[in-house]
Amino acid sequence: MPTGHDRCRPSHADRVLLPATVVRYNEVSRAFVLDRVERGDPAFTRDLERLGGMARWDRRRAWLIEREPLFLRALTE
Repeated sequence: MPTGHDRCRPSHADRVLLPATVVRYNEVSRAFVLDRVERGDPAFTRDLERLGGMARWDRRRAWLIEREPLFLRALTE
């Protein structure tokens, strides 16, 4: 009989998809913020500068991609 943990645990297939999904989420979020800044939204422009600019998004993306195999291994072993 499955335990509560088993019922809530994502399937192996879902866990395999998770690291790439996180990378894609980061890309979509980056594009959204960039669009708002390019349209001149003062709140997005201010916060983007305050939080490190687009370079921060790029560093996060590189970090996620570099560690994707590690995350995948941890999720599937």
